[in-house]
Amino acid sequence: DGDPYFTMSVMLPSTSNYIPMDSFSLSTDFWTSVGSTHAFDPQVIPSNATLQSNRCFIWESSNSEVVSVDNYGVVTILSDGFAVITVTYPNTGQICNIGVTVGQALPNGVYYMENIGTSKYLTVEGLSTEAGANSEIQDFSTDGHERWNLTYVGSGYYHIQSQYSSKYLSVSNVSTEYGMAIQQTSSSSPDMWKILSTGSGATRVIPYSGEDAGMCLAVPSATDGAGTNCIQMLYTDDLVANDEWGIYKVNYTSVVNNYFDEGYFVRYTESLITARNNIKMYTLAVAERYLQLVGLELNISEPTYFRSALDQCKLNVTSDNIDTLCSHWPECHTNHDSVLSDLKLEQMGNNNKTIVYWTGHKVKCEFDTGYIDYNRSFSSGNYVCMLELCTESNRTFNSISVLMHELNHQYGVPDHYHDVVNGSCKNEEICSDCPNNPRPKSCIMFQSRIDISLPTVLCSECKNEMLVHLNDHHVYVGG
Repeated sequence: DGDPYFTMSVMLPSTSNYIPMDSFSLSTDFWTSVGSTHAFDPQVIPSNATLQSNRCFIWESSNSEVVSVDNYGVVTILSDGFAVITVTYPNTGQICNIGVTVGQALPNGVYYMENIGTSKYLTVEGLSTEAGANSEIQDFSTDGHERWNLTYVGSGYYHIQSQYSSKYLSVSNVSTEYGMAIQQTSSSSPDMWKILSTGSGATRVIPYSGEDAGMCLAVPSATDGAGTNCIQMLYTDDLVANDEWGIYKVNYTSVVNNYFDEGYFVRYTESLITARNNIKMYTLAVAERYLQLVGLELNISEPTYFRSALDQCKLNVTSDNIDTLCSHWPECHTNHDSVLSDLKLEQMGNNNKTIVYWTGHKVKCEFDTGYIDYNRSFSSGNYVCMLELCTESNRTFNSISVLMHELNHQYGVPDHYHDVVNGSCKNEEICSDCPNNPRPKSCIMFQSRIDISLPTVLCSECKNEMLVHLNDHHVYVGG
């Protein structure tokens, strides 16, 4: 009936000498091809444990389009991709996971590779283009040096090529020894790498040369920081995850240009350089999340200072007048358009470029309904106005979450919070507070101030609407 949950009952003759099962385990993660079948046989401890009809395993496949599993633990391989088989023993609650990788699980293309343990990204040391340069991990960047071309060569193996240097990832001297450096090479026969799904849902990246020895691409420790060199290590299936990787394909691209006025850095009593760095940090955090969620790569310019009409209204912007409302024209700030006109430069946004303005001035916005609000950020056309006034304690959190909320509008995603206009909710068909609407309140389009790292940050309905827009306007082309 399509239900991914199945029950397996192992019937044994009744006996008065009942021996409880303490634990069980499964075989290791593996690669296979479409059309094959595999029978899992949980290894129980003790080996002579008694399993009766009221004690059963529950089986689940995380991706039933790739791998299905029946009530006896027999797995059928259906299509290329990744899946995790989860086996649960209800009596004790123990769960075991095993990763299954089928065929060419990753299409040829451009990817970012995130070390799960450190949350840093694979790149080449010193941005070198020379053969023999070591690989390392760095903070997320959209400068292009963390991009890798993955090309499938068969049987689960790939060539991994730096898009920045055009060199290939390889183990130093093609060694099988523990701790050998992972370098880039110009060899015409570079190392091949097998990419396997792990039970945690991440991937293990295994050099062909060290596969039989149990080696994989890793960093020495999960506490290592940016600039740490990558090495090959024995894979350890634990929670540290310095030997596991998230691999994110670049499917879409968009340009985001940030501008900030004098009011912004006066509000937060910081230098122009510090303001620029903070805005870039907020935007990079959102960019990294988009890459992980939908494969959208944001090309981010260096934030640019400009003197807005709000600055000019006050002649000399100070902490004493930063909260004084503008009055430089009679109908000042009666709607979004009038606010935007005080921030907008000659630069124009388009379907593939968004202009984001950041200000620290107190700004009034009067809506058509007569409702007046202050410093409510908004998206209009191909522009985003970041008007949020934050305290030092919530500035980073709020700036990141509100920016993502507003950029989501740029990528075709509507609000679904309760917004009453003339007695009725204008978002009624999708509002999370209105009756009979399935959209969850955990989504950022219901509440704009949430942790964007949460898996529920974008509900499935909003994600699908974003993908439709990205496919229409932002498809990534080229290398």
